[in-house]
Amino acid sequence: RVTAGGSPTVIEDVDIENGQATGGAPLGILITGDGEVRIEDVDLSIDRGGGVLFEGDGRLVMRRVAVRGALTDANLAMLQDQAFEPDKMSIVGFLLSSSNKNLAIDFEDVSVENVAGVGAAMYGVTGTWTDGTVRGVAGTGVLTEETGTVDVSDISVFDGRATNWAGASVENFGVVIGPGSTVNTTRAVVADIQGIGIVQDD
Repeated sequence: RVTAGGSPTVIEDVDIENGQATGGAPLGILITGDGEVRIEDVDLSIDRGGGVLFEGDGRLVMRRVAVRGALTDANLAMLQDQAFEPDKMSIVGFLLSSSNKNLAIDFEDVSVENVAGVGAAMYGVTGTWTDGTVRGVAGTGVLTEETGTVDVSDISVFDGRATNWAGASVENFGVVIGPGSTVNTTRAVVADIQGIGIVQDD
């Protein structure tokens, strides 16, 4: 757990597996408070819960960060509704939330793979994401809401998986741009999604 504030907080050159349980759900990196946090050269292997959670205002810089979930074709075939619970399955790559809509992001070479839920979810943020991939997600690859303007370039979202959840087929979404969000893309690719590639919800 990291509390942002004062001088920039730096997390670098580390491999993280599973992370610490918070309210029953393991998290690789939990950031709370207001301030600047830099995460560089970090590899997170998460078989349950989530990779990076930031709740607060300030600035988040991520460089060469990879979040690897535990979803495989084998366990995808067996997923039921309880398997989406965070104490049983890796359900989110990173979740960024600023209730004051005052979180700036600066991402470069950031990737998420093999989670059952959401690869990258952003609420109340602005900034840039350059060079990255979101692959193998059963659910939604990238989700934005009330983000202001986010500029993404050289990003690929692919191999989105559909699943059978509680006996019903569940569609996958590559990218969902929610209300209040502006996403500008350059050299972005959304491909091989077992469902809908891009949805904009006003």
